[in-house]
Amino acid sequence: MAPRGPGAEAWTRVVDVAGGRIAGFSTSPGPQADETEVRRCLVRAIGALAEWGRSRSALETPVTMVRLPPDTPVDAGLVAFVEAVLRRAPAHAGRLWLRLEPAATSVAAPGALASLRRLGPRVMLEATADDDAVVALADTPADGLTVSPSAIAADDWSAIQAGLSIARHHGLATLATGVGDAPTHERLRAIGCRWAEGPAYGDSLTRQEAASQHAVAASPRA
Repeated sequence: MAPRGPGAEAWTRVVDVAGGRIAGFSTSPGPQADETEVRRCLVRAIGALAEWGRSRSALETPVTMVRLPPDTPVDAGLVAFVEAVLRRAPAHAGRLWLRLEPAATSVAAPGALASLRRLGPRVMLEATADDDAVVALADTPADGLTVSPSAIAADDWSAIQAGLSIARHHGLATLATGVGDAPTHERLRAIGCRWAEGPAYGDSLTRQEAASQHAVAASPRA
């Protein structure tokens, strides 16, 4: 695969755990990205979603996720920017997921998160080693919850299963991150995790490569 320069699009596969097929793709501007880089990443992601969704129904369009840095301000400015980009690049907005850490949502301007969701995008709380996304559910309107790479690496399946059970109770989609091998994929399938991503599913992709892989079978590495 050809090397990519700074700012190039890189997508990771998001796999439907039960179905064993690629359900969509995730991207990020990077944990230290500034506001300009975050907005460029959002423009690229919404552009990709519009491209992938052309001539497709919403259910046939790849899930498109953007993991935002922890200090991304969730405020009226972000809402207005996302609305403007969606207007310029009409897309199945309900297939766009913004992955936010609890620290970002806790300082959101009043109503900003709700306004963002009213535009169509879904919000997924990003579990990290420092923030308990499950606890944040009490105060944050969200549509999904991740299982962190640290939880996967610790092999603490009782905690993982408890988190998934709470997510299901709240009607949330679940995404396991940092999945490294086929046995982990199989355990996630057995306990009902919806989506997974990680090195088990291959290297990162360009937008063009991703477009050709949606809905194909995903065989996790052993």
